Amino acid sequence: MSDESRSSTLVKESPFVSRLSEFDPSLRNGGQLILQQNCRVELRLPPEDGEESPVSAGPESITVKIVAFHDDNDALRSVVVEALSETDVFFHYSREVGREDFSRLRNQQHLTVTFDDFPGLLADLVAQCDSNDSQVRCAFVLFEGGARFDFISVAHKFRFVELLALSLNVADQRDTQLLVSFRFNELKSRLAFAETRYNDLAKAVQTRYPQILTAREDHL
Repeated sequence: MSDESRSSTLVKESPFVSRLSEFDPSLRNGGQLILQQNCRVELRLPPEDGEESPVSAGPESITVKIVAFHDDNDALRSVVVEALSETDVFFHYSREVGREDFSRLRNQQHLTVTFDDFPGLLADLVAQCDSNDSQVRCAFVLFEGGARFDFISVAHKFRFVELLALSLNVADQRDTQLLVSFRFNELKSRLAFAETRYNDLAKAVQTRYPQILTAREDHL
């Protein structure tokens, strides 16, 4: 993955967003946010009675968070992947991948990247799923007690090629409560910030171009 493509997947924070992120429970204990982005997936539900395969529920947008943790020597210690929903605040799956866990994953799925490159690989796959020109697709498969990201390539004419399968667990209830509280307060802060900006803009317009607000009020 090129430096340019990797940089495009990193979180671009405004000072306002940066201040809010200090209270993100996902970043406690020194976590570094690598990516927070919506990912277009095919949602697959557990098999119904008499069925063997998961049932497709159609396209869905899932927010993916990738957080890296480093040791005292600044070496990558673990990577936490979270799956969230903008429409269901209690939809919360997560998994922490350490070096030994990654080694097993790498051997099982014949990955060619190193552990240090793993956060970048995940970020790149998620970013590609949100691109109309990409040949990477993702299914999010729900099952009892957890879920799984299935990243596949559709570049081949005759078959799909699995790039990465990553299982997640239902997040701890306490972690979900903390995250729901943070998201609620974050939204509240953003609304207050937007209201302040609107009022400042309205005052400026009223001073220089009062006819604009007058025309707007006549149309209401």
